Amino acid sequence: QEDMHRGIAMSHRYTFDEWSEIWFENHKSNITPTTQESYRHTLNRIKPFFSGRYIIEIKPYDIEHFLKAQRAQGLSDSYISGFRGMLYQIFHKAEANDLVRKNPVRFAEKMRSNGPKQRKEAFTAEEVKLLMQRLPYDKMGMSIRLMLGTGMRTQELLALEPRHIEEDGSVIHVRQAVNLVKGSVHVGVPKSRDSYRDIPVPPTLRWCAQEIRKVDSEVVIMFITNMPQYAISTPMASDISFIDDNKILYNSEIMRGTCLASYIMSQGLDLMKTVSIGQIHQ
Repeated sequence: QEDMHRGIAMSHRYTFDEWSEIWFENHKSNITPTTQESYRHTLNRIKPFFSGRYIIEIKPYDIEHFLKAQRAQGLSDSYISGFRGMLYQIFHKAEANDLVRKNPVRFAEKMRSNGPKQRKEAFTAEEVKLLMQRLPYDKMGMSIRLMLGTGMRTQELLALEPRHIEEDGSVIHVRQAVNLVKGSVHVGVPKSRDSYRDIPVPPTLRWCAQEIRKVDSEVVIMFITNMPQYAISTPMASDISFIDDNKILYNSEIMRGTCLASYIMSQGLDLMKTVSIGQIHQ
């Protein structure tokens, strides 16, 4: 009677297994195939803990107990954050459909970070200068130069076709990306809606874009190997041993964001002024 008074839908009492699957099936059309696989993996880790329980009976204490159990197993902060985020989405949708009184994740205490936050690796401006000078002048070397100068993801670079690159190399149009689905490589949509973009190529690197555009095949890059570890090969690392090996062999994310900033600084430009100009033009 109390549940009915509060407007809780009582026509069907969903178990966590039932409702989490309903949520996933309805949500997966909003995410890429690669993200779907990641979500499925996370959900499969969560479900056994709450299996057989009705969602209306799950309390903030239960959420805290689950997250602490994952920490006790030695899982990282990012894993635990991912669990909490998914649980929040599952119960948020249940709350929106009057299946629970309130979202228990919203009232569960957040766990403190386990140790100091790990510092993200990035090339320095000096290292970027050295890379630009000493990278080989083959397709791999030119591709890495473009990633450093534009902030493109490796998945986006690997999916480029000649039609996505302006003839003069001035702009790269990101319209698709390489995805790993069930162990197989596919060309599909970019990571998110905001990933569809037209990237201006710095004048000093337009020759790279023009060169990799000169191919006889549909795609401009033909070296898709060891997915999804988009790492620079060991032979390449030996050619540029003047850079910290951990940075060279880490993964493609080191090429993005902070490295683009490093490239801007390596050109002798004021980063803050460049950011301000970019915001004005957006």
